[in-house]
Amino acid sequence: MKNFKSRFGKETVGEMFNKIAPNYDVLNRIFSFGIDLYWRKKMAKMMTPPSEYLDIACGTGDQILAVYKRHHPTLAKIVGVDIAENMLGFAKTKVPKEVILMHENALNLPFSSSSFDAITISFGIRNLPDLSIALQEMKRVLKPGGKLYILEFSLPKNTLIRAFHLFYLRHVIPVLGRWLSKDQKAYRYLNETIEEFPYGKALCDLLKEEGFVLPHYVPLTFGIANVYISSTVLV
Repeated sequence: MKNFKSRFGKETVGEMFNKIAPNYDVLNRIFSFGIDLYWRKKMAKMMTPPSEYLDIACGTGDQILAVYKRHHPTLAKIVGVDIAENMLGFAKTKVPKEVILMHENALNLPFSSSSFDAITISFGIRNLPDLSIALQEMKRVLKPGGKLYILEFSLPKNTLIRAFHLFYLRHVIPVLGRWLSKDQKAYRYLNETIEEFPYGKALCDLLKEEGFVLPHYVPLTFGIANVYISSTVLV
């Protein structure tokens, strides 16, 4: 697979997340039974302590908080970008004051080349309209030897766990999402993108194609999610 393009354009995705922003944190905790916060902490623990740090598709700021709590002594610059303004509004109420939050598009990042030594993107990469362009932008703004950390859903290898997980994604989450957020489309979109998006070795192969080196992944909670770690080339 050379590339993955979202079935929705960036405007539709932005509007969708703007709409669900008021309930986003609560629904994340309910749907994941709070495990999403544990996953974010696990990825923060895997990170080489960064100085200049960028979180893409930062949403309401949960990944920034996890990284800040783990690495704040080394952090000189923290930036979060997201295409949904309402999500950023909630992030502003949660993250430390020194965090710079920006309403920006991940396909055209407003930063000079080699600006950051670490980038994270958590549960957002499958929502980007063009994965290849997004990865090229991430590679551009990372310093030589900089690290990209991706936290994303996947499908478990175990047949029984996979079957249960797919039932939950396809039938439970959309119903609960419609009832709790009044927006079934957003949570139908969730399971569709999880099932369609490349994961595991397939995503590592895409990272290699875009010029990242030593991509590998660490499964979390039976493979329901993975942390992908890769680097830019040292000059």
